[in-house]
Amino acid sequence: MAVCLPGFGHSVVTAPDGESGLAAAASSLVDVVLLDVEMPRMSGFSVCEAGAVVLLGKPFSLERLQQELGDHLPAGCGQ
Repeated sequence: MAVCLPGFGHSVVTAPDGESGLAAAASSLVDVVLLDVEMPRMSGFSVCEAGAVVLLGKPFSLERLQQELGDHLPAGCGQ
């Protein structure tokens, strides 16, 4: 996904594990966090203890992801 999303106008920050991802999200201005359930050091469920808006089961299409991003991001985000 990190390779595909810039082509749709989104900036991407990646992290190797849940702890690093949580730190990266806290230190950056982010509109959305995409994460896997199974990650080293901290599971995806632990990272999103504050809640989640959408849970996509794997495999999912890039079109479905784009649809969800469009439904949940502010207008003009990623345009």
